[in-house]
Amino acid sequence: MAREITDGFDRWQDDQVVDMAAQAQALTARAIVVTLFDGTLGTATVATMVQDMSAITAGIYTHALLPAAYTRLPLPAHRRYSYA
Repeated sequence: MAREITDGFDRWQDDQVVDMAAQAQALTARAIVVTLFDGTLGTATVATMVQDMSAITAGIYTHALLPAAYTRLPLPAHRRYSYA
């Protein structure tokens, strides 16, 4: 996990503006996927799983807190959550 997070930090450039919430979520998701599957997945699969974890993490709060009728609307975020 530490290696993944360090690699993520190393990709940042001096004077670069970053969305810390998005970066923290992506770094955490990548560290979890890579750690759980211990290098057995290809790069494309890891990238897909990281995107899916981000969609699930973002959608889980919406689905837990808002009325079910709202979460059934065919909005892009709801579709990503359902697909993931």
